[in-house]
Amino acid sequence: MASVGAASVKLNDREVASLGIGGSTMLDVPAGAHKIVVSHWSHPNVYAITLDARPGMLYTLEVTPRMEAAVAGAAFGAIGWAVEAIANENGGTYEIRVVDATPIKR
Repeated sequence: MASVGAASVKLNDREVASLGIGGSTMLDVPAGAHKIVVSHWSHPNVYAITLDARPGMLYTLEVTPRMEAAVAGAAFGAIGWAVEAIANENGGTYEIRVVDATPIKR
């Protein structure tokens, strides 16, 4: 998949990172539910998850391109993205997921 540019990452509606290929960031968040949204300016939809952060845990999240968006965009351009966005509540150029949750050793 061709590079489409940096992914914008928001935590509770506040932009906290702009991640390019291989990029990373670390955030300290309090325990509780947090809405995490990843998006790109060129796509009409976003991908969102809720992380229920527990005290004393380290979470690793991964942002990756969504193949569905790439196929729709490659085949039909902006119209393909618009149709794909309507069909998926969680859409957008990228997706985000929790890949690890580990207790912090003190």
